[in-house]
Amino acid sequence: SSEDGQKINDNDEQIVRGSFVADPTDQLNVVLTSEYQRVDNEAAPYISITHGTGLVGMNAQIEGYADPDEYSLAGGADIDDFSTAFPGGTTQPRVVSFDEYERRAVSAALTLDLASVTLKSITGWHDFEAGRSLDLDGGPSSGFQAILFTEADFFSQEFQVLGTAIEERLEWVVGAYYSSEDGTDLSESFLADALGAVLSPVGIPVPVFEGDVQNDSWAAFAQGNYQLTEKLRVTLGYRYTEEDKSLVSFNRQTIGGIDGTVIDCSVPGGVIGDCRYKVNDSFDGDAWLVSLDYHVTDDVMVYLRSAESFKGGGQNLRGTPVVLTFAPIESETARDIELGFKGQFADGRVEVNAAAYRTKYEDIQRSRNEEIDGQFLTLIKNAAEATLQGVELSATWLATERLSLELHANYFDGEYDDWPDQLLTSSGEVTPVDRSITPFPDPEYTYTASASWDQPVSFGYVSATVDYIWQDDALLFPDRVYALPPTDPEWQNPSLVTQESFSLVNARMVVEVTDMGLEVAFFGRNLTGEEYLTGVGDNSRTALGSIVGLAGEPRTWGLSVKKYW
Repeated sequence: SSEDGQKINDNDEQIVRGSFVADPTDQLNVVLTSEYQRVDNEAAPYISITHGTGLVGMNAQIEGYADPDEYSLAGGADIDDFSTAFPGGTTQPRVVSFDEYERRAVSAALTLDLASVTLKSITGWHDFEAGRSLDLDGGPSSGFQAILFTEADFFSQEFQVLGTAIEERLEWVVGAYYSSEDGTDLSESFLADALGAVLSPVGIPVPVFEGDVQNDSWAAFAQGNYQLTEKLRVTLGYRYTEEDKSLVSFNRQTIGGIDGTVIDCSVPGGVIGDCRYKVNDSFDGDAWLVSLDYHVTDDVMVYLRSAESFKGGGQNLRGTPVVLTFAPIESETARDIELGFKGQFADGRVEVNAAAYRTKYEDIQRSRNEEIDGQFLTLIKNAAEATLQGVELSATWLATERLSLELHANYFDGEYDDWPDQLLTSSGEVTPVDRSITPFPDPEYTYTASASWDQPVSFGYVSATVDYIWQDDALLFPDRVYALPPTDPEWQNPSLVTQESFSLVNARMVVEVTDMGLEVAFFGRNLTGEEYLTGVGDNSRTALGSIVGLAGEPRTWGLSVKKYW
């Protein structure tokens, strides 16, 4: 908890699952499942690194709060102890942040085995409601806050036909898929009443973004595995997808927030009383897979695979009265190639997996600056091309009948091949910017080592696991350096927003009472109390003027209970 008693990182999660399995006939299998999930999180994720001299700083001064350097993260640690990003201390938040989520889901899977083929039907439905309140300045003043609400319904239906051919050397599947989703996204962000009372007797206009979405998707697919020889197998797969997406935007400016008085419409052609704008867009794309795997021995396999797929396009929900701000976002595509190895040794007590990959991305969907009809905006666009490559290694050793050891190591290298952009300088000039030198935020190296032990007992079993995780330096906010004008001495200086390498230790002990269907787990995370940041939000070059950080989870102890019927 914070000094004023507000709960921080308090998470309450409830999950209830149920399933029903039946075989009405020898050929028919039916599996019905249902799930309910509810999450209530009173976390305060943002910490203030500086209020700055903009609106957030003005509000803090009006409310009588000192410079944030006089504050520190719980435990008295200075941010310099765990990040090279910014000097100074951090503050305890005052605005309560919460994250609430409720989800319901049901599914039905029917499998019918016929003489020559197998028929499958998979039907799914779920809906969810989510609400969030974020203290975006992270300081002790009431500051800058955002409230977001989302609700959606999702339905999907898939049909499959499976079979074998050519003396069972060929395994094949063909199918079709359909999904439909509709929902609403609603959000507002505003400054506290203290500053609003000074700047405007009736209040500061609040931007409200609201959109109703309807997304429909159709797909057809086929895949086959063919055993060329006793040791060599080839896999070919293909999928074609069409998507229809519609958005009805109700973006507006109000006095009083979401339910306040509308003073202006923020959509093309909108008028007070009818703030709405509708767009419809269609997208299509295909995906394919080619793979070869070769069994050197019964316990060792090597493989080579290549695949291409796409992420569907969409719309900018936070558009403005300028029509071009609602222009569609085209699909993003990725093509990769991977060479891998899987092997078991020492009579199956040692397992080793390794893979090297290279992925080429085109039309990457990124937030970028745009000047449209003299107005400078930040929109999601198909902005860049990039190449990612890396190596992944994992090994498991069953040291004894009860003790197993695991090691995971990853190397990552990514770079943008092309990313043209433009920058609005303080003098109002638009300057071309080459953002292709922007580093990727992923750490170059990560390692995980774990040890697991289990022991049968008279009432069930007891097990324990200890994990050690190490992460290399990571760039928390790569776009930050491009918010500066090229004349700034800190231009393109990634060290400003780099989190230095750190390590975490986690532990978990489980006691299962078999006859009661009961599992009790005791766990601890970040046992060494490592202090680190997982993200940075830099508004220092905007009207807000503040810089905030996302603090990693502190040392945490917990208890979980599961009941099976």
